[in-house]
Amino acid sequence: MFFIVIPYACVFTYFLLKDVSQKNYFFSRHELLSYGLIVAMLITGIYNLEKAYTSVTLLSFAFLLAYLTLKVRARYLGNFYVAFCFILIPFFIMNGILTGTFIEEEVVWYNDEAIMGMRLGTIPVEDIFYAMFLMLMNIAIYERVHTRA
Repeated sequence: MFFIVIPYACVFTYFLLKDVSQKNYFFSRHELLSYGLIVAMLITGIYNLEKAYTSVTLLSFAFLLAYLTLKVRARYLGNFYVAFCFILIPFFIMNGILTGTFIEEEVVWYNDEAIMGMRLGTIPVEDIFYAMFLMLMNIAIYERVHTRA
């Protein structure tokens, strides 16, 4: 259920923010933000190739974002970035609890050999980009199906 409910909730949040605001936030600057993220993810992912979770997460996100920015020319990326900022609030709460904040033993444990080791509290930094990658993938699918319909 987790892998059905969470992506649905993220796309629903994106849809609500897009529908309620009727404004494409960051439209004029979403490409600049996307290019910066692509370069940062590529450099960090390549630099950390020996760290499986880090490299797969960052390089996958970089390639998806590059495809959507350069090939698809996705105009919805500005709205995605705004929606993701809203998603960060429950993300930090739930992921923090799962990785050991406020509880004695963590539910989710990360092998330090597979991650960079940088954490925000108990959450590996890579988790933020993993969440971005999964959310963007679902929104890209939603937008493609929606525009074809």
